[in-house]
Amino acid sequence: MKRKVKLFGERNTATRALKQMLIKADNVTLSLAPDEHARAQEQRALAELTLDIQDSYKFEWRRLYLDASRDTGVPYDNPFRLWKHAAPFWDDAYVRDAVSVIFMVRNPYSWAVSMARKPYHMKAPRTSDFEQFVSRPWLTERRDNCPILLRSVLHLWNYKIGAYQRFAARARNAGVQCQFIRFEDFLGDPALCLGQALWSMGIPSTGLEALENSTKDQTKSLTDLQDYYSTEAWRMRLSQSVVRKVNAEIDWSLAGTFQYACLDPQDFPPELPATEAKRFAFEMMNLDMQAEVDLHRKAGAAATA
Repeated sequence: MKRKVKLFGERNTATRALKQMLIKADNVTLSLAPDEHARAQEQRALAELTLDIQDSYKFEWRRLYLDASRDTGVPYDNPFRLWKHAAPFWDDAYVRDAVSVIFMVRNPYSWAVSMARKPYHMKAPRTSDFEQFVSRPWLTERRDNCPILLRSVLHLWNYKIGAYQRFAARARNAGVQCQFIRFEDFLGDPALCLGQALWSMGIPSTGLEALENSTKDQTKSLTDLQDYYSTEAWRMRLSQSVVRKVNAEIDWSLAGTFQYACLDPQDFPPELPATEAKRFAFEMMNLDMQAEVDLHRKAGAAATA
């Protein structure tokens, strides 16, 4: 009999990769909805609404309405229908249905850099200023199961990690198995890390296979990601002022639980090197830096012809 597993993790914590591995794994199921017929009806209604939105709106308005459409019809009192990025709440159904839970967590500095590059569901104009990104208020989705407005994206990290830990405390008292997986450990050896988490919950870890490429960028291999994160190359995107901001906003009593510690601002430059700053700014604005380089090269060639 397959064991039921529910997955939670903030954006950019490898939940997509871990979910794909769980789907292919033996002895595990992620299908927890009790009424599949009702679920199918909801999906059809959502598909029709999506088509109407795509016909009616463009650009940022379309994105805004599509995000809202994903919040419609969700039974927020059903713990198993919560979005994987949601803040969970405790329900005795986890005991009744013997559901185990996996939480994904990530270093707050690394996570902030990743969110600046890929700010999923951000309801604000893009910015090329990293310090501004981590300082300005963050508007959540209804399905985040959070306060509507948070002081900053860093408080989204605090809120979700706090919710995970409160849930885990209730779950363990009730005999429900929970495991936390650090993003960094998962990238180091996905199959081994997930296998150990499942084994700790009494689930035989057969059929686990690491994905060969990033789920978000197929041009990046697992080895590429391992090289980047094992050397903590994301530190190149941190300046003294950004580190101070993260240090002031993150709840380090929560972060310390996962061996994440404050960095010293003096270990970072007052400003990023010009090339690195430009590259990061282009990524934050979702622009192609190479395209601009090629354009300048062609302009220069034309001027000298």
